[in-house]
Amino acid sequence: MVKIIIVAVIAVVLVILIVQNTVVVQFTFFVWTVSISLAFLMLIILFLGASLGFILAEFANFRRNMRKRKKEKRQEGEKEAKAEKAQQKQEENNEKREEKQRRREKRRKK
Repeated sequence: MVKIIIVAVIAVVLVILIVQNTVVVQFTFFVWTVSISLAFLMLIILFLGASLGFILAEFANFRRNMRKRKKEKRQEGEKEAKAEKAQQKQEENNEKREEKQRRREKRRKK
């Protein structure tokens, strides 16, 4: 809710700023020169800034998701390794028990 209020206040301030600056200015970018209303120029710059912010935020989210997936895969691999190790240990214990039983049976037969 607070975020919406802040965005609304910023939007109102921007509209007031644009409405008060309707004079035509000359804008030069590298070799191009354009005569354009200051309000329209502000809107273009605002749009470019918002677009850049959105792209950077999406890139950050993408990187965060990739790290999260990598971490989950690593944890999954660790779980599988632990399960495999536990299974090997269980098999070793079973082999030891079987070996003990064989020894006992041999002793009984003697």
